[in-house]
Amino acid sequence: MALMTDDRLKILLIEDNPADALLVKEMLAQTRSFSCELTHVDRFEKCGMLPDRERVDIVLLDLTLPDVQGLETVVKTCDIMAGKPIVVMSGIEDEDLAIKALQEGAQDYLVKGQVDSDLLARSIRYAMERKLSEDSLWKAYTELERRVQERTAELVEANRVIRESEKKYRMLVEQASDGIFILDEDACIRDVNSTACKMLGYLPEELLQLNIRDIIPDEDLSEVPLRHREVLAGEKVVIERRFRRKNGTFISVEVSAARLEDGRLQTIVRDLTERKKAEEAIRRSEASLAEAQRIAHIGNWDWDIQNN
Repeated sequence: MALMTDDRLKILLIEDNPADALLVKEMLAQTRSFSCELTHVDRFEKCGMLPDRERVDIVLLDLTLPDVQGLETVVKTCDIMAGKPIVVMSGIEDEDLAIKALQEGAQDYLVKGQVDSDLLARSIRYAMERKLSEDSLWKAYTELERRVQERTAELVEANRVIRESEKKYRMLVEQASDGIFILDEDACIRDVNSTACKMLGYLPEELLQLNIRDIIPDEDLSEVPLRHREVLAGEKVVIERRFRRKNGTFISVEVSAARLEDGRLQTIVRDLTERKKAEEAIRRSEASLAEAQRIAHIGNWDWDIQNN
């Protein structure tokens, strides 16, 4: 647009009344705010025939033309002169009509007979400034909308990846042969797998109401306190303990605890019942063998063939 430059404003006047058109031409000639080049057509259909309508800076529009009237005039002008500011010049003094004209895309509404040269010049300048502001706001809005859509698409994809990752993680956790407990910094149980539930005889929702201390015998905690503070500090802790089942019986377990990236603790619990049974069986077997040797007055000996 030619606003605030030395270029001549290209003004299109759409007015079917020759006297009104002449009056507008005279007022524009009197203004000292800018110089202009006026093109006049007396019917709306002639707008589409203008060879250089893209060079138009602003449109002065009458609402009562032979081929189109009322607000439809504004709507059609906005379509054919897209992006150009429009000042309505109507013989109808109607505030509601003026508001509706602005809502349909006009930048100002003037009443014929109440306009002088200075008012017309101010209205033209105001209309062009307002149109520039509207275009800038619209450009900013569309750019923001584009960025929002791009960011939304990124978030949707990120969430999809996270869901897939969580699904795979949950599958691995549920298929694990060891019990898995996820604890918060206070050692409250926040998540468990099915193996942990079977190991202790609890339902998942029951375990999620407990602190890990609730399933460790008090005397064991007195002898070997929890080391979750060490784990929170980044250390990996492996220790043997006893856990209390829901039915009150005890189970020997090996506990391996480590800190997760989100600050929670992952505790992997391995049931040592079978290993303890095997170790006890070996001890009994060794004790039985020793007793048998003592009774038979024999011992274990090695024969060195080369030296004997």
